[in-house]
Amino acid sequence: MSMDEAKQAYVEAVESFQVGWLRQGDSGQGDHTVVQQQSEDKTSTGKAVAVSAMAYDDDEATEDTADLFGYARQNNLDGVRHIISKQRDLVDSKDEDGLTALHHACDRGNVDMAKLLIELGADIDSKTNEQETPLHYACISEQLETAQVLLCQGCDESARDSSGETAFEQSDPSFIQQLGRQQT
Repeated sequence: MSMDEAKQAYVEAVESFQVGWLRQGDSGQGDHTVVQQQSEDKTSTGKAVAVSAMAYDDDEATEDTADLFGYARQNNLDGVRHIISKQRDLVDSKDEDGLTALHHACDRGNVDMAKLLIELGADIDSKTNEQETPLHYACISEQLETAQVLLCQGCDESARDSSGETAFEQSDPSFIQQLGRQQT
């Protein structure tokens, strides 16, 4: 198994114990996944917030800057325009985890990139191998503006991932409130 698969399997195993641990998105220290213990708040729904598997070591994030996914993660609009102008059907190409460039952009909160990809014809409801849409990634990573862009474009709010959860069901209630939506 690759290092990325092993990391993901480890995190999923820890989460399966449901001991109050949760993953959170960008810690402000790059794009590393942070594991924190959930507070024992009486108002808590008892549901831990899940976060995307988009945790990369600094070396990994800079290695693939010359491809569509790297450009999307780094918000390199010119790079994406160049690639898509040469081969338009790549706009919905998927990486080994089934993520499109739009998933990567939404996870990172790259609003301009998300808008560009949508303008170039990206499928706003494309699903990963785990059946997650770009909205799942935007909500899980608490990327408010990116989630708003997807919602304004009419993405499917009811889409469920392989665990049967919508993007809103995986999100913190305060984030859903900021979106002006109700958690289902």
